[in-house]
Order: sequence, then C-alpha cells, then structure tokens
Amino acid sequence: MWTNYRQELLLQQRSDNGQWGLPGGLMELGESIEDTARREVWEETGLRLGALELFGIYSNYTIRKVR
Repeated sequence: MWTNYRQELLLQQRSDNGQWGLPGGLMELGESIEDTARREVWEETGLRLGALELFGIYSNYTIRKVR
C-alpha cells in the first residue's frame, strides 16, 4: 500500500502481539474488495484512500480440525 508520491509503505503495529503489518480486516456482506480496503484503512488509521489498484489478496488463517 503506497501512501503518497514518495512510495512510503503504510504499516501499523498490532496491539495484541506488537508485530507490524498492513492494515486489514474482514470483508462485509455485499462489499467490494476496494470498499473493504477503504473501510479498514479508515477504521484502523483514520486515513482516506485515493485511487486503488489491486495487486494481491493475502490471508493468514490457521486451519484446525473440528472435533
């Protein structure tokens, strides 16, 4: 995620484990990927996004067996 003409990467520090990462979250029903990105960045940083270009979708889910 480039935040300006200087191509600075926007990262945030997680409150639960102190790790740094991109803002992100879950898509709401009926939301586009672009709408989700805009909402999550706004909710987590207070920043408004301009033009968007999708270059990937990333996830880090842990899969566990249900017993």
